[in-house]
Amino acid sequence: MRLPRPQPRPRSEDHLIPLINVVFLMLIFFMVAGQLGVPDPFEVAPPTARDDAALLPAPVELLLAADGRLALAGELVSGDRLEDALLRAGVAAAALEADPPAGPGSSAGPDAPPPIVLKADAGVTAALLRETLERLRLAGLTELGLLTAPAD
Repeated sequence: MRLPRPQPRPRSEDHLIPLINVVFLMLIFFMVAGQLGVPDPFEVAPPTARDDAALLPAPVELLLAADGRLALAGELVSGDRLEDALLRAGVAAAALEADPPAGPGSSAGPDAPPPIVLKADAGVTAALLRETLERLRLAGLTELGLLTAPAD
């Protein structure tokens, strides 16, 4: 009596599927149960403030048109009278008396001069911008923000 020979099993990778499932389950478990950072040694409840924005002085806006016209805090100013207008706005005098800033991003206290922001037209030439910045530097300003629009 002859018995038929058993057919060899096809070699497939089906036996790896349960292993992959176990690895993914372990990955999910460690992602949920694990800690990514070192916890603080004790809990701290920070103090509350009414409004952080009220502690900082409002910025003074300086507008520069493409034709060279200037406006400080909503009032038209001639280039020759810019320093006087800055003194009236309390920007230049305070900047001259204040200590030099600690660097970009330094926190301004309540006695710090209000920040000045230059909003220049896109058509302003580099020469006109450089001349305006030089006038502001001569008026005693050490920091200036330049408003820009995001690129498309």
